[in-house]
Amino acid sequence: MTGLNANTSYVDAYYRGMHQGIRNCNFVINGMASVKAIPDNLKNRYIAEAKFLRGFFYFELVKNFGDDAINNDFKSTDATLFLPRSPKADIYKQIYKDFQD
Repeated sequence: MTGLNANTSYVDAYYRGMHQGIRNCNFVINGMASVKAIPDNLKNRYIAEAKFLRGFFYFELVKNFGDDAINNDFKSTDATLFLPRSPKADIYKQIYKDFQD
């Protein structure tokens, strides 16, 4: 009999996909200031959209997996998958902050 666990391929892919989405959002949020070719109003819009999506990805993770790592820095590897877990309450604070910014 098979069941759902952390080693189930689609669960692993979902988890990694949410973290990849967070990394992509962090890339936009942290890198947009150095982009000179985009007007400030568009930069602000892109940052706001990336923060909304990051909050959504965190929500999906906490809803489905409970405590998880909070990472708001851009790292191009899966290293963020091995960060220490943060309590759900801290993740919800981050989600709220992302939705308010």
